[in-house]
Amino acid sequence: MRSDVLTAYPSAQLKVYVVWFSMLPGDSRQFLDTKLLSDPRVTNYWDQQKVIGTWYSQHVTHQRGTTWDAFFLYGPNAQWTDVPQPEVTDGGSVIGAHDDLLRGLTQLGIAQPNTAKAA
Repeated sequence: MRSDVLTAYPSAQLKVYVVWFSMLPGDSRQFLDTKLLSDPRVTNYWDQQKVIGTWYSQHVTHQRGTTWDAFFLYGPNAQWTDVPQPEVTDGGSVIGAHDDLLRGLTQLGIAQPNTAKAA
């Protein structure tokens, strides 16, 4: 995310919300390093109760438990009514679905088409 999106497109009009919470042993607010995505376009949140991950599971991904290690990409015309929409793309894990994220950014005119690999 940092090198392929934030560093690669420093002038792109992006707003990135990163929600952190404990899912794996060793995850904790104490050891959270927000410098991993250090960029003025990024806002980091700590969600101790996993409220947003649970909400996304119930209303967007329709999976059991908590949605985590995932991204949801919305364009400039997205609105939040019952759920945020329209969605351009989503995926998880964030690293594993890297190409999907780049394709979505290409659709929005942010990434260059040659950086998004074909499916």
